[in-house]
Formats: sequence, C-alpha cells, structure tokens
Amino acid sequence: MGLSSPDSVNGSEEPREPSVVSILLRLMAYVLILAAILLASAGRLDWVMGWIYMAPYACVTVFGVLVVPLDPGLIEERTRINEGTKEWDKRISVVGRALYPSAQAQAGGHDHRGVGPR
Repeated sequence: MGLSSPDSVNGSEEPREPSVVSILLRLMAYVLILAAILLASAGRLDWVMGWIYMAPYACVTVFGVLVVPLDPGLIEERTRINEGTKEWDKRISVVGRALYPSAQAQAGGHDHRGVGPR
C-alpha cells in the first residue's frame, strides 16, 4: 500500500484550487487552437492580419489570468460545466465556448483565401 495522508484515508480531502499556471496553459491552448483554425482555413501561416486578429485573444487571456487572479476558483468554476447544470444550458455553453469562436475563425480564414460566395 502506498503512503497517504490521514485526510485522504477518511475521504475528507478537499479539492485543490487550480493553479494560475494551469489555468493560463489551458486558456492559451484554446487561443492556439483558434489561431490554428484561422490560419489553416486561410491556407497560410504567414498571414500577418490573421496573427494580428489573434493577438487580442492572447492579450485578454493573459491579462485575465495574471492580473485578475483574485479568485482562481472562480475562473475554474466559470470555465467548467458543473454538476446540476441543465441539459439546455450545457448545449448553449458548447456553442458559446467552442463552436461559435471556431466557426468565426474558420470563416475569417476562408474569407481571406477567397472561399465562398462573391
């Protein structure tokens, strides 16, 4: 048997607050995924305006995580779907968090490349 703390044996161990670094890494990964979608749909990595478009996302993410870490638990709570969340609210959350921003990035890249109606 491995070593464990007395609290973990009784099952009373409290969940740990997420670190600012882990939150920042997760959110920056999201920004990089959006940048990849934008640049891939544009068909080029050297599209300067695409990088300029993504810069505010990165800046706001860093600002929000590093300058306002007053309550990391609040950031964690707002970035996760918790127990008891209604099914319709989960669906809206998926659209708002993932599909809309990625569709917007893809549309921007396609527009740059000239794909779509003219």
